[in-house]
Amino acid sequence: MKPADKPAESALGALRARFRGELIEPDDASYDEQRKLFNAYLDKRPALVARCAGTADVVAAVRYATSQGLEIAVKSQGRHMAGFSSVDGGVVIDLAPMRSVKVDPKERTAWVQTGANGADVEASTLVHGLGAVVGAATSTGVGGLVLHGGIGWMSIKLGWSVDTILEAEVVTADGAVLRAAPDEHPDLFWALRGEAANFGVVTWIKVKLAPIGPMFAGGLMYDGDQSEDILRFLRDFNVEGSPDFQLMLDFLAAPPEEWVPEHLHGKLVLSVTFVHVGGLDQARKEIQPLLDAFPPAVNTLAERELLDYMLEMDADYPAIRQWFDEEQVAELTDEVIDTVVARARLLAECGLSGYLILYPFRGVLADEPESPGCFPRGRLGGWSVGTAAFWEDESADEAHSSWSDETIEAVRGTGATTGVVYGNVQQVPDVQRRRKAHGEEAWARLRAVKKRYDPQNVFRRNHNIPPA
Repeated sequence: MKPADKPAESALGALRARFRGELIEPDDASYDEQRKLFNAYLDKRPALVARCAGTADVVAAVRYATSQGLEIAVKSQGRHMAGFSSVDGGVVIDLAPMRSVKVDPKERTAWVQTGANGADVEASTLVHGLGAVVGAATSTGVGGLVLHGGIGWMSIKLGWSVDTILEAEVVTADGAVLRAAPDEHPDLFWALRGEAANFGVVTWIKVKLAPIGPMFAGGLMYDGDQSEDILRFLRDFNVEGSPDFQLMLDFLAAPPEEWVPEHLHGKLVLSVTFVHVGGLDQARKEIQPLLDAFPPAVNTLAERELLDYMLEMDADYPAIRQWFDEEQVAELTDEVIDTVVARARLLAECGLSGYLILYPFRGVLADEPESPGCFPRGRLGGWSVGTAAFWEDESADEAHSSWSDETIEAVRGTGATTGVVYGNVQQVPDVQRRRKAHGEEAWARLRAVKKRYDPQNVFRRNHNIPPA
């Protein structure tokens, strides 16, 4: 079938008769809007977009696609930079209309439909004084993020998003609806928590919540000329501090905004994001050594509510052309620091748009969950070194992707990398990188689970695990 051909009318008519949501074909007025991905670098033309109203619609769409031999892509909010959530000539199972959140304040849990985003979840939980791990910004889809790892400002209390999953409802390749939990389909439950896209369409997840009050959060902006000294300070600061804060470091060319000192406009700067949940007085006390050692050019630290802060973060990730990748290093050695800063300077000097991101995993390595999943949490490095390039003009594709690829190669050249990569920020699919991330024992187990629940590899628009 050529991209965007119309499906067979008889089969489509049968689907339409039982479908409660919206079926969108290439001739429909909303087609271009509904097929659009967050990463504008990618342009897919599916034969059908099935915007599901509930689990029954997902079952119908899976059965329709498999009966017609059409490839399936599953979309939550469509934000994964690899474009897994669409497919030329196939069927997009769009979960975005499925955004219900049901909170149990006494149990401190919530049932969440996987089309929900971070704002849907936090708005529902925060009214009860509770929060969930659903990303740093609000617009990321729960299904993609949470089931494949997931980091957020509540990771300080709950660990990885995937660790918070208590049970799930999943539609498998044969159209069956299963409950996956420690006491039912435990092998599937293990595999879903880390590699869910390979095993079916997860429609609901039950997640743990934790109490959250006002945070002390914001950013500190520094002249890039101070970068090496600040990074050496922060690697010790990060290790020695309390368990109540998280850091995220971003190198970027300073925007020509009023709130940025004019002498920094267009120059490399280092932004240090600091989020503390252990009380305002304690937060101010803990950040003071950094402020004393390195007074920032801009300081936006303040008392904030979790949802408000996540909404602010949305502006940092625009829906334009983008290229991401990541490597992990066991420690922030002097050579890693020098390499990272040199690559970041090129970002600013060449007039490129985006970030070079450093993220310490210290804040998300919580205790081992009661029911471990396949997510390779214990194999992750001390720091993530990631690239996130954003641009609008197609003519700049090569410059931005090359900077990203060369940066990752330079980090590997330091000899400090672990070889493990976090799939949520891995733009280019690479089976061997995923295999190495899991290790041989877990990889063999994943392939066996794949063979049991999806032997024909129906769900292959992902970082794919081949059936055993």
